[in-house]
Amino acid sequence: SAKGEIRIGGKLYTFFEHGYNDNWMLNGIPAQTASYKGIIGQLEPCELSISDYGEISCAREAAYYGADALQKRTVNWTSGPGIGVAYNETADVWIVHGQHENREDPGEAWAVALKGDTGKVLGFSPLLPAEA
Repeated sequence: SAKGEIRIGGKLYTFFEHGYNDNWMLNGIPAQTASYKGIIGQLEPCELSISDYGEISCAREAAYYGADALQKRTVNWTSGPGIGVAYNETADVWIVHGQHENREDPGEAWAVALKGDTGKVLGFSPLLPAEA
């Protein structure tokens, strides 16, 4: 799994890529193995005018573009400095999410799904503290 740092809007974030065996869930569906239709069903459509980012070939690019899209949606997309990244090979979708500080964190955390071959923002989803 990849990990590292990226800078968005002058703020430094650390990112990590979920391993295939992490079984990370996006609001009840397995992020890395769900169908494209299953992923889309968990998302609020993107109503922002965000240009496609272009092909996303690695977790670092997904983290950067995902954080950029999340930042455009709301400044409160993560409570902590960490960004999670999961790739779904079957659907060719990158899911990028913020994090809660802990399970009791009352703040927000959001996820965004990006199409791998185009970098198109497919939609956003709030995350429950237990999932982040």
